[in-house]
Amino acid sequence: KENGFRDLITIDISKEACVFSKKITAKFGLAKYINWQNIDALDWIENQPNKSIDAIYIDGWDWHEGEEETSENETLKFTKSLIYKIKDDGIILFDDIFDESFRGKGQKAIPYLISQKWIILSHVNNQVMMVKHW
Repeated sequence: KENGFRDLITIDISKEACVFSKKITAKFGLAKYINWQNIDALDWIENQPNKSIDAIYIDGWDWHEGEEETSENETLKFTKSLIYKIKDDGIILFDDIFDESFRGKGQKAIPYLISQKWIILSHVNNQVMMVKHW
């Protein structure tokens, strides 16, 4: 894509979160590169063709006290259903990763991806970016 940007898919079940994200990214001229999906992530992934995703942002199930394991399990479940649909050298971005042990939404998903030979590109401000590289 122009300026080296890829198409980024972001999925959020919250309509308000999608509207907020569109507003913020429009300020930086990035909205044209983003494909917002206001839907449950597992419902969305079932209807996607193989090897069609360049980059995806996983915000997913909120990670709150008392819901940690549910969040970790749902993020892992979505990640496992997703990884075979990502193009070679595709990117996954995770939100709410609080420390170097991946405490947060990626507690189970990130180690799983590492076991599948995914590489961490960065871990900054509670966000982890990984690349599919064989």
